[in-house]
Amino acid sequence: MGTITIVGLGPGAAGNLSLETMDLLKSEAQVILRTAVHPTVAELEKQNVQFTSCDSFYEEGANFEEVYGRVVARVLAAAMEGDVVYAVPGSPLVAERTVVMLREQAKEYGVPLVIKPAMSFLDLAYVDLGIDPIAGLRIIDAQDFTAVADAGNYPLMITQVYSQLVASDLKIALMDSLDDDYEISAINVRCVISLVLAAKKNSSLSSCLAERLVRSIENVPLAGNSLLVCHKCRHF
Repeated sequence: MGTITIVGLGPGAAGNLSLETMDLLKSEAQVILRTAVHPTVAELEKQNVQFTSCDSFYEEGANFEEVYGRVVARVLAAAMEGDVVYAVPGSPLVAERTVVMLREQAKEYGVPLVIKPAMSFLDLAYVDLGIDPIAGLRIIDAQDFTAVADAGNYPLMITQVYSQLVASDLKIALMDSLDDDYEISAINVRCVISLVLAAKKNSSLSSCLAERLVRSIENVPLAGNSLLVCHKCRHF
């Protein structure tokens, strides 16, 4: 039985990878990527890192829970044969369901597991928006509609806006919670696209919140860790 070491590939450019993570990826351990659809993979190939990915599970699975279950089973099975480095996009400890499942099941089966720190998509968002999260920022999942209903009461970052369907449901929920003059920033962190103002007071555009939010969502490619940030003013 080997040890499972979980590392993060960072939010985008290969330069965001830590030296420790790159050393682990180049080690003799079996390297498994949750997905090879990530900007750092090209650099891994240049560095002759040998890896396999779990992308086929996404094509075959009926839902995310099934996919994640198969990913976890694959990593655990590999660990029975020796050391494994399991790499996920961003940080292993931010919005990464497979890591939660692996921690639980590795403990159950007595498999040693180590998690290494990594930069997450949130770090890029803080820089892009020029904010300090200690000033009361709350971070939620786009499908946590109870939390979405509190939008407007504090700075809110809504993550995992990964499809047009999720964005559409979120738009409707925000329309019920926010006034038309709220400022909403749409960011695609995976592609590092800067914020788009979806609603801003005294704007030359006369569109209402709903119309602007729809336009922003349509113009920002929704993939990976996209997010919306709701706040009353640009600096909070």
